[in-house]
Amino acid sequence: MNLQQAELYTRIQEFSLDENDAVYPFSKRLAKENGWSVEYTKRAIEEYKKFAFLSVVAGNTVTPSEQVDQVWHLHLTYTHSYWNEFCSNVLQRPLHHNPTSGGSVEHHKFQDLYIQTLASYEHFFGQIPPADIWSAPHIRFDRDTKFVRVNIQENWILPKSLIRFPKIKLARLKLRPLGNISPVLLMPFSLGLIVANNEHLLAASINNPLNLNGSEFLWFYFVLAIVAFFCARFLRWFFSKSVNNSLAESSSLDAYELAYLNGGADRAVDTAIAKLVQDKVLKVSVTSRNLHLEKAPSANSHPLEKSIAEVMIEESISGTNYAPIETIRTRVISATNPIRRNLENQGLLVSDRQAKMIQIATAIPVLALLLLGISKIIVGISRDKPVGLLIVMCIVSAIVGFSLLVKPHRTRSGDRTLNYYRSSYSKSSDIAFAFALFGSAVLIGSLADLKQAFAPSSTSSSSSGDIGFGGGGCGAGCGAGCGAGCDAGCGAGCGGCAG
Repeated sequence: MNLQQAELYTRIQEFSLDENDAVYPFSKRLAKENGWSVEYTKRAIEEYKKFAFLSVVAGNTVTPSEQVDQVWHLHLTYTHSYWNEFCSNVLQRPLHHNPTSGGSVEHHKFQDLYIQTLASYEHFFGQIPPADIWSAPHIRFDRDTKFVRVNIQENWILPKSLIRFPKIKLARLKLRPLGNISPVLLMPFSLGLIVANNEHLLAASINNPLNLNGSEFLWFYFVLAIVAFFCARFLRWFFSKSVNNSLAESSSLDAYELAYLNGGADRAVDTAIAKLVQDKVLKVSVTSRNLHLEKAPSANSHPLEKSIAEVMIEESISGTNYAPIETIRTRVISATNPIRRNLENQGLLVSDRQAKMIQIATAIPVLALLLLGISKIIVGISRDKPVGLLIVMCIVSAIVGFSLLVKPHRTRSGDRTLNYYRSSYSKSSDIAFAFALFGSAVLIGSLADLKQAFAPSSTSSSSSGDIGFGGGGCGAGCGAGCGAGCDAGCGAGCGGCAG
């Protein structure tokens, strides 16, 4: 470094980018915009000054590091300080910023210039540039080019280094078709996409969501509704786990247990009626929807069948030889209690206590959502703002939410067991199993009259499950640079050396 160069370096070092009377000086703005510490910002400014020195004395176009370039970019916006003081008085020549024109040729050009700049740095300062400010060339023109400015008021920033995924060889993965993927696994993925696209609304609403304007709150409420319904659905699924899972998986069920598991007490009673009609113990009258006792059931009949026969015998003693289907259901409903207790003990049905716990857990996110919507409606009315659309959204939320509060019927083990019996069912002459699994749709031929007799009751009863092949219950089925041009590098030169 000769005398002239030493004098230049001294002038550059004595130059301050911060104005003495500034409340918000250059260094503070630089630190905030880049998320740097005070100490790191100070070092970055020092390296920028060294870069400016090299731009004059190196004899070739020099290229800054990403961090130095950020200092340079900000300094350029202080036009009086940069052009009138720094360039004119300190460097005593103009220092122009020349972004890349793009393309592979420019990429290699600026990469070579950057390597030359690092060599010039070592030559004039007698040391290797600090790696935390002057990145290696392969990093400078790869990772550092991904730099973008982010408004942290509207965005959350999560470093990728916090999450490390294991390396997986795709050849070892046994991928299933999309149709076999459980909806429970797809819902978090879909929810993540929605939240990712609207996270600025979530971030902005952390302080007080009631202060969001109309459109922002509607979007926020929509995203929050999806979150709430997913949470409610997940809680319903989670708490429907069987407490006796091992017993449930190993047990076998008879036709009446399957019927109760599928559609509750009414389905169990209707299954017994269908069985007795097939065995010609009962005879059905389509017009009156009455059942007549033809003969006594066999001694080894199921207790539920015997209970129905006893009701018919009592009707005969009272002077009538028939009974309506609704009367039989009402009077023998208590006979299905042992079936329910047995299914609960096997972990296939949700107990009353478990059902209350599920309903309470499901209600929490739904009620929280509705409370927020109602609160915003009150705030909107008090501020003379239109709230019609929000009221509609709250009503829809209430309908969807309260549909999730229906008392659960089966556990997850119960769903699996029922699906197993349905998939492994083979047609046989035993009408009880067929009716238990698929309802009145199996009543054909000589049992068609019974199907017509069941029709009014089955279409009005939510527990019979006789519509199609469905079943009742609930389960888990259910970089860097000026504008866009300096992302691969930029050059600096003085006067005719600008390049």
